[in-house]
Amino acid sequence: PAIPETVCEGTTIQVQNDNEYPIVIRYPNGLNWVGRENQVTNLNPSVAGTYKVGYLRNNRFKEKTTFVVHELPTAEMDFVDLSQKYLNGLPTIEVRSTSEAAAYRWDYENGSVEGINAGLHFFDVGLHLVRLTVTNENGCSSTVEKPVNVTEDYNLMAMNAFYPTGNDRTTNTFMPYALTERNVAF
Repeated sequence: PAIPETVCEGTTIQVQNDNEYPIVIRYPNGLNWVGRENQVTNLNPSVAGTYKVGYLRNNRFKEKTTFVVHELPTAEMDFVDLSQKYLNGLPTIEVRSTSEAAAYRWDYENGSVEGINAGLHFFDVGLHLVRLTVTNENGCSSTVEKPVNVTEDYNLMAMNAFYPTGNDRTTNTFMPYALTERNVAF
């Protein structure tokens, strides 16, 4: 039977049985799954561990091969501080994963970033969805989503008096403070 090399818990795999006798897959907990002869069937292994593949002959299990179902990582995340901070002139909410994984990916409306910790930038008031996907060393991944409530609109912090014809240098030029923090030409 053809079985994929990497199998994760809860992933549906197709098992192709080209034999003229039923295939038997023995779960790590001892339960048997039986697939029909000369058919492709779907299997959804929900228990991590080593699965034995074979057939029954005279009510005895004859093992032909094995495959391993890998455990899914647990995706967990926290918001470090929900008060909107400005880092490098941008409003930033810090998030961190409390999961043990090989890779971390944060997706949100303004893009995606990687790493166990991240600073996410939100510019509008309201609820925004943050999604964390963690992947373990076996390539298995899990995702969690949480909303974050942004309580302030992004403000460039521009001064409130602008006199382009005045003699005072602090009021005759216009440069939003946030842009000076980001070292960006305006």
